[in-house]
Amino acid sequence: MIIASNDLALNEAFGDTQKFVIEASNTDVDSLESVEDKLILVSDRNCNHNQIIEFSGQNPNNLYFYMISNENYKATMVSTLKAHNIEVIPPKMTVEQIVNLVINKVYKTTLASDKIVCFFGADSDVGVTMLTDCLAQYISENSEARVLNLKANYQKSDYYTNAHKNHAIGLEHLRVKIANNILSYDEFVDACHCVDDTYHILYGVGDLMTFREFNVEIVSELINIVNDYYDLIIIDAGTNLDCPLAVSSLRSSDFNFLITTQGRIALENFKLVKNQWLNRLDINDFNLVVNKAKNNSYLQTPLEVANDYGYDYSCSIAYSEHGEQAEQDGRTLLSFNDDDFNTSLGMLSSIVCSHYGIDIESEVETKTGIFQKMFNKS
Repeated sequence: MIIASNDLALNEAFGDTQKFVIEASNTDVDSLESVEDKLILVSDRNCNHNQIIEFSGQNPNNLYFYMISNENYKATMVSTLKAHNIEVIPPKMTVEQIVNLVINKVYKTTLASDKIVCFFGADSDVGVTMLTDCLAQYISENSEARVLNLKANYQKSDYYTNAHKNHAIGLEHLRVKIANNILSYDEFVDACHCVDDTYHILYGVGDLMTFREFNVEIVSELINIVNDYYDLIIIDAGTNLDCPLAVSSLRSSDFNFLITTQGRIALENFKLVKNQWLNRLDINDFNLVVNKAKNNSYLQTPLEVANDYGYDYSCSIAYSEHGEQAEQDGRTLLSFNDDDFNTSLGMLSSIVCSHYGIDIESEVETKTGIFQKMFNKS
């Protein structure tokens, strides 16, 4: 493997995998012209896209990976590079994520954690926080899994689970220790709201003045510290991709859910996010969940919603009339024993737990019920 980049951390990271032999790093770009039968990782800071296309044409037996910085990104350029069989590494990826991408392409495998599920909202007010809180609570109560509910966004997101405002301090107070790799698991737990021994919640960033101090490395570095202590890590990535925590969360998981509703405004706002952010970051693999679903003739069915978004449909979460009271009381919807809501949440939990091999007692009904009603308009 040859690395043409000024980032020395890449050389160390690829070497640590023991899957690659690093023959050269920080290489003079002109020397790449004569290289044959190699895997070559090139930064756009060392080589412009016209040069890499030229090298690819001269030596088609090489496997090229081209890292594009945010300021140099153009959708048309990416399409051109891919047409020339050059693998593109999009902006805002951590060193670990770059290594994982290359390993996945070369070996059809990955070093990523196999226990992370991430939820991102198509728009504000689609209910990401309530849904992740309910899901984490449901799985914790109906399985033996050790569950971490991680709020990786620019809000503290403790509305429904921290009614008494206990001592839990949240993610913002751990940033320096995470960045310097000196955070212990005991310190991490002290920063969590520990519902019990097997269910912990780490709240998000409550200080709007400091959330931009977090970089895209933070979530993956935190997961590396706590990964061995949990069977499932549920990430609430919020709705704002301007927050580095959200980008890092979506990149840290290979099982991402997009949460939306049957409303048209959410779809129109998400189209902007997709065109201006997700396409640029090459993050577009979502499973769709239609939240707050109602069976009204003037609304689209969940499947019709999924078709408009262009993502695979997973399930619907039934609308609950107790939403405002839950917000007012500071508790999750599970506490209201709403049969329709609990049944639909059971379906989502079954999907997640099945993916990760977690045994769970599900309340999903096999008989005709709410789900069939949602698939058919009256």
